[in-house]
Amino acid sequence: MRNLKKICITATLFIVFTVAAHAQVHKVQFSIGPDAGLLTGPIKQSHSGMLGGSVQVAVPLNKTLFFTAAGGYNYFFGKKNVDLELEDVPLIDYLGIKSVPVKLGLKYYFNPLFYFQGEAGGAFFSGGYNNTSEATVSFIYAPQVGIDLPLGNNNIINIGIRYESTVSGQNDAVKIRFLGLRAGYGFKKNLSYLAR
Repeated sequence: MRNLKKICITATLFIVFTVAAHAQVHKVQFSIGPDAGLLTGPIKQSHSGMLGGSVQVAVPLNKTLFFTAAGGYNYFFGKKNVDLELEDVPLIDYLGIKSVPVKLGLKYYFNPLFYFQGEAGGAFFSGGYNNTSEATVSFIYAPQVGIDLPLGNNNIINIGIRYESTVSGQNDAVKIRFLGLRAGYGFKKNLSYLAR
């Protein structure tokens, strides 16, 4: 937990200094939108899908490379009446898994519309395979590709497809992998304008 705090403080300082250096010449991107996920791996046996939402800020390092920070909320729906095919074991209902991911990363535009993005961070989980409300934290990573569709006046629709996975966790509840889709509304602002 101490390491996570150090990472957050370091990232915040990095963002502040980067923004100060680029505020006059580059525009920072803000976006918010819903997320949906198709589960992969063993979790498909106990959970049926994911819905959530997220916010993201992208600070320009140059014309094509951005530093990103994102946070959100995800809910993984537990399956009902699952037959474990074990003798003397009744049908079981799985609890949903609640997740609050916090990620940092880089976003690279290989042309004015399309980008690659890579993020990593921590996710706070509760619920899961063991059907308890026990909370835990796990490391996550998420490579992504996407497109920004311009709407005019520095407004955009951002559509991204990502693969998100946990690397390790304290129990089975956090061994989650999914293909995610995000469709967000975004806008770009010069930080010197926002400071007025």
